[in-house]
Amino acid sequence: MNKPDRRSLAFEFKLEIVRRCVGGEATALELAREHELSSPKLVESWARAYRRDGEDALRPKRKGRPPAARRARPASWSGCGRRTCVCRRRTPT
Repeated sequence: MNKPDRRSLAFEFKLEIVRRCVGGEATALELAREHELSSPKLVESWARAYRRDGEDALRPKRKGRPPAARRARPASWSGCGRRTCVCRRRTPT
């Protein structure tokens, strides 16, 4: 099996390595050397996550902060709607 690029490793690639490690076919060190991974600790962390959360733990996850829900303005708020506008004032109730 070919090694994917360095930035992200494919789910199937990780799953194959973890299954071999968990199944006792090879040690983390042997698998890391065989697939030219940076460290056996990487394989061990994948195996730990796999045991804890199953296959979903090895799937790629979205990076960054999740988008915030847009807040609705109160009905009594007026202004032009621009973010830095100075005309935002409360209307008399």
